[in-house]
Amino acid sequence: MLLRSEEEEEEKGGRAAGEMVRGKTEMRRIENATSRQVTFSKRRNGLLKKAFELSVLCDAEVALIIFSPRGKLYEFASSRWVFKIVMRICEIRFITWAFSKTQFKV
Repeated sequence: MLLRSEEEEEEKGGRAAGEMVRGKTEMRRIENATSRQVTFSKRRNGLLKKAFELSVLCDAEVALIIFSPRGKLYEFASSRWVFKIVMRICEIRFITWAFSKTQFKV
């Protein structure tokens, strides 16, 4: 049976007393090596899944490159033309860089 205050909280969309609440994760390096590796693996898999979902739902070209702390490569590409995507990024970066160099010449 719920107490009066718990009923009121539920009506307001709040949580009942004793219910677990997940807090924000503090963004800092995880000191324990095992915990850090487990977190990396879980978050890597979640990030790869999100990249896939974005490519399917929005028909977007997505490329994701991840290097683990040990240097292992993980990647996702929404199409076979990953090189094309990477080249587009390089072209845009180069054009931006070249423009900034010519703009400030005196």
